[in-house]
Amino acid sequence: MNKLTDKQFEKIVRIIQKHVAKSNPIQVDEIAEHVDLSDREIRKAIQLLVNEAGHPIGSTTKGPYGFFIISNQSDFEEAVKNLSNRERKIAERIKKLVDNCKSDGVKVKNYKKKIVDKSTTINIQNLFLINLHDEEN
Repeated sequence: MNKLTDKQFEKIVRIIQKHVAKSNPIQVDEIAEHVDLSDREIRKAIQLLVNEAGHPIGSTTKGPYGFFIISNQSDFEEAVKNLSNRERKIAERIKKLVDNCKSDGVKVKNYKKKIVDKSTTINIQNLFLINLHDEEN
C-alpha cells in the first residue's frame, strides 16, 4: 500500500464530514470517486483518522451503509455494534481455523479458549486476544 499523503487524508475527512449521522453515510466507492485510492487504502485511511487523528467516524453495514460522522448516542451505538459484530465474526473464524487445522492434523500451539459470564476469550500464542460477548436479540 502506498503511503497516504496529508492531502488525501484531508480530502477524505472533508468528504466524510458532509455525511453526518448513520442515516446519511457514504460508501467507499463514492469516496474513491474523489480520491485516487483503492478501497483498502481508503479503509486504512479511515482507520488512521479514527485511531490517530481523533475523528468520530463510524460505519454501518445496515442499509443505508457506509461511513458517517457520529453526531449522537444512537450513531455511536450503531458504530460500536458494527465493530462488535466484526469482532464476533473474527473470533468465530479463528475458532474455525483452529478446528480445521486440528482436523487436518496441524498442531496449533498455545490455543486457549475461556468462557466466563457469556464472554469468550480466545488466546493464540499471546498474539490474539479477542473478547466475544454473547448478546441476546
